[in-house]
Amino acid sequence: MKKELVADLLLVLLLIVVGSLLRIVFIGYPNVAPTAAFALFAGARLKHPMLALLVPLSICVFSDLYIGGYSLFVTAAVYFSLCLPVLLGMLYRQVKSTQSSWRAPAGNLAWLTGGTLLGATLFFLITNGAVWYSSDIAMYSGSFSGLMQCYAVALPFFRFTLMGDLGFAFATFGTYALVFRLIGVKQANAEPVVAS
Repeated sequence: MKKELVADLLLVLLLIVVGSLLRIVFIGYPNVAPTAAFALFAGARLKHPMLALLVPLSICVFSDLYIGGYSLFVTAAVYFSLCLPVLLGMLYRQVKSTQSSWRAPAGNLAWLTGGTLLGATLFFLITNGAVWYSSDIAMYSGSFSGLMQCYAVALPFFRFTLMGDLGFAFATFGTYALVFRLIGVKQANAEPVVAS
């Protein structure tokens, strides 16, 4: 096995274990979880899309064994929406490879913030749309006003999602950048995504 693939597999395993444990630890804080941040990081860092997608899906599956889930439809929406940050990270990696590095620090921070906010917004829209649509959860009328009521009721949770996702994203990308600065590793395609 190539050394790079082994390193990627170890990173995936680390993200899954830490992500699952943190999701369980933060169970008392609604919608505060590292899953979206780790998915964004996996998409930006890992070259193999299937390995990157394995991160959020595994975190959800393993932690849901302890936490429990929702109706099948809502659970599918949650899992799907937590895979979208992987695609955002992959898109960033492709765009970054075509740009010059003179504006890297500011561009990286803007991308990290924007990608995290976009991922959190998509999660909010998709999962709450699924709650509204789901026949298992008859809390809202099937009308447009019922959908708007569902989104309105979920707004406080969206605030927690934003705070959690931004906190975990900056912690994850910042830790990665710091570790690479401290150990002085210079690998092709393994540079820190957020650099100072």
